[in-house]
Amino acid sequence: EIDTQYVKEVQAMGFDKQPLESLIRLRNHEITQGFINQMRSAGFDNLSIEELIRLKNHSITPEFVKGLKAEGYPEISVAVAVRLKNHEIDQDFIRRVKAKGFTNLTLDQLVKLRSHDIIK
Repeated sequence: EIDTQYVKEVQAMGFDKQPLESLIRLRNHEITQGFINQMRSAGFDNLSIEELIRLKNHSITPEFVKGLKAEGYPEISVAVAVRLKNHEIDQDFIRRVKAKGFTNLTLDQLVKLRSHDIIK
């Protein structure tokens, strides 16, 4: 239900004066302050409603993003996170790539390795 209390919650999340459509989308995608805080802990600050929904729709977790960063990819945007998730490139995949002797690869190169089934 979208009521005065929910509007206050959305405002507390940092989204003032949102149109009804945005309130409905936030509610339907279960975007909460907790989810926003988790994404902030992964290094995503000042996310738009659209970006939050993309992260949620693609089941991107803070652990996923932190894992990528731990493997040497500190600059992960929402778009990049979505692309990597879609290609099933996560910390475990990157570790397998490194174990095969491929080091210092770009994210595009990782996508190519996965897309061409060079490393599974």
